[in-house]
Amino acid sequence: MSAFRKPELVAKAATALLALCTLNGAAAARGGFSTDENRPDSWYIETLPPEVQAGIHRRGEACARPLSATRAFARFIEVSNVRFIAIHFHALSCGDRSALCTADVCLHEIYVSSGGRYHLALSSRVRDVTLTRIDNSAAVEIACESAGCPHLLRWNGRSFVGR
Repeated sequence: MSAFRKPELVAKAATALLALCTLNGAAAARGGFSTDENRPDSWYIETLPPEVQAGIHRRGEACARPLSATRAFARFIEVSNVRFIAIHFHALSCGDRSALCTADVCLHEIYVSSGGRYHLALSSRVRDVTLTRIDNSAAVEIACESAGCPHLLRWNGRSFVGR
């Protein structure tokens, strides 16, 4: 290869690298390559339905204002046109953690809507809850400390019940 072509290759490589850096910067601005997923933000609360926000504000009275949470705060599932939102209070920024959590467990709530307003369907201080779908119905898997705690509850159309 001639000496004339080498600077041309270097220029092309530099241009490609610059373009890649620009794309990564744009993606990061949109959240595509964000390293701040666990940074608390009030957006995670403000985008929830008003009934759910009201419940969070009541529970978070001991916390600093404005309330903020991390991305893990709310999880959603829809089954047979019924929407469920699980709220994980361990992901809420709160100066007084004892109002919501102990060393082993935290408050978790599940709100339900079937085309109208959301209402509180389950509130429990447990290690974790996971919304899931079983046989075309909603269920909640509960990770808890006590042996007598139900580990799986199913939605019966009005409430979560054990088998």
